[in-house]
Amino acid sequence: MKIGVLTGADANQLNLLNITLPILQQYCLKHSHDIHFFTSNVDGIHQEEGKSFFARYPFIKKHLPNYDWIFWIDADCLVMNFYKKFEDYIDNKYSLILDQQLGSPLPNCASGHGFWKNDETTARIVDQIIELAPKMAYAGFADNEILNHLINDMYTNNKKEFKRRIKIKGPGKDRIGHYDKEIVECHMHTNLGQPEGSFDLYDKSLHVTFDDIYTPGRDFLYHRSGVDVLQRRTEAFNDIVPFRDFATKESDLKYHADRIVREKLLVGEDREKIDPNTWFYTILDNRYNGDGSDSVKTLRQELGIPNFLE
Repeated sequence: MKIGVLTGADANQLNLLNITLPILQQYCLKHSHDIHFFTSNVDGIHQEEGKSFFARYPFIKKHLPNYDWIFWIDADCLVMNFYKKFEDYIDNKYSLILDQQLGSPLPNCASGHGFWKNDETTARIVDQIIELAPKMAYAGFADNEILNHLINDMYTNNKKEFKRRIKIKGPGKDRIGHYDKEIVECHMHTNLGQPEGSFDLYDKSLHVTFDDIYTPGRDFLYHRSGVDVLQRRTEAFNDIVPFRDFATKESDLKYHADRIVREKLLVGEDREKIDPNTWFYTILDNRYNGDGSDSVKTLRQELGIPNFLE
């Protein structure tokens, strides 16, 4: 089975692609997949609010004939577990294998990561999105909404065809990709109508539970979708208490990029495919040896290696 991996971003998200792409490239080298990416809008496809939401579709159309499956992954999505394989998620009975949209009922799905099979159904859906983009898109209604317009139409008018062609995974542990705790919690709180007091963290009727939160070691992808800036605030923040920004997509992706689950050392053919100098791993840094000298700090100073904790 030949799988092509696609990603990309325009100038609005190149800072994120610069974090996620090197890791994705190493994953593809390890598992012998081709990878293709773009850094600007593709084929002049319609842009909404100055952003290239739809660029993935002509890009998928271009590369689809060369592969059995295409895996698309957004620039704000990180491969977190190198022990997981695409083949773990692919079922050749289907044309599209996507995750359920966070906090939204079936058959709504998420376009940010998933598998597109080289067949007539996929080709038709891709062509329809390309055609509908300039006709239907508006602020707040972009590629994911148009994809779901088509998926819902199939679900409503030809449910037999939907069940044959579309596989939607999740919510919960079964997803291909998982999300940030803050994003999940806010979806739950919003879906409950912003209740006072506590609420059930595993209420499946909300179409989002704490099982949708990325868990290290268990999950394949960390997708930092949604708003760019997360804020801390209180009920009275407008009148009395100031709020503060505490995380962005970039800061969250940088944090997770240093916590990938993969082998510590390259061995065998992996060592021939991947430059060991780019294969970072974590060590437990014992800064002091038995005689009390600060050996690690001294070595850093001698070699000119920065310590980002100081």
